Amino acid sequence: MPAERFLCEDCGKRFTRISNLHRHQRTTHGSELSHCQTCGKRFNRRDSYLRHLRLHSRCLGPISQQETPPISYSLQDQDNKENVNPNHPIQQGGGDPSSDIKDDDSNDACISEEEAIEGNLKKISLEATDKSKFDPITFLKLKEENIRRILKEELAKRRRIKFYLTLQVRFTKTRGDQVETAEPFFHGRCHIVLKKEDIETTLRESIMKIVNSFLEYQREGSNWTLDKVLGVNIHIIQYDPIKGSSYLPLPSKLANKKAIINIQNSDQKCFMWSVIASLYPVAKDPQRVIKYV
Repeated sequence: MPAERFLCEDCGKRFTRISNLHRHQRTTHGSELSHCQTCGKRFNRRDSYLRHLRLHSRCLGPISQQETPPISYSLQDQDNKENVNPNHPIQQGGGDPSSDIKDDDSNDACISEEEAIEGNLKKISLEATDKSKFDPITFLKLKEENIRRILKEELAKRRRIKFYLTLQVRFTKTRGDQVETAEPFFHGRCHIVLKKEDIETTLRESIMKIVNSFLEYQREGSNWTLDKVLGVNIHIIQYDPIKGSSYLPLPSKLANKKAIINIQNSDQKCFMWSVIASLYPVAKDPQRVIKYV
């Protein structure tokens, strides 16, 4: 066997060829060379990066760079020029995206609201009415500012909220002489927002989750073709976290067992009294606070 003459100074691994050592240093210890603008994945090797881009191209369908304005997948850092990729493939639907895409939500004409449980649950829908309805990424990018504004308004009104986003699109495929349609929803993660500074990060994570789910659906969707984006829904829930409370009587089933000490306190320190009662047990009237003061 040939001697392993070439040593990696970073990890001590040895190689028989200098080319293998260079590849090891580049892929294991080198800086990340390529960044996918669509899903955010990073690659050390250019061949892996190009293979990944070809996979996206197959999922996203035909590209028309003359007709569709290039966009950056960076939905928040719009001023960061490093995130702008003029060769980024754009999902095309069944319409003509050749005209200028403008966000027409300024007059709230395409915003609808629904409420339930005395206003504790609220769904705000933003419809796709312009040319961005033929590209989910473009649509989410244009609606992002409206979503951010709505979340800030609801947070100011409710003080604490939970929210998640759902994007609904329409897919079509031909089976013989029949055209089948499907209108799935793609969900973002549910986030808790306690202050307005939380909105930026949670909104970005939610949109990225929707985009990745959309790409995964097309990858495994058996020739489904995007027809158009129907809209995005903002689901907002009044969030009231569990807080310490005063004395509550035990349910009779538990009280009859005589195995639980339930301190009859009138303050908000029930957990503290429970810990003290465990550390300093008393024989008579263990439910009284005066026994532990």
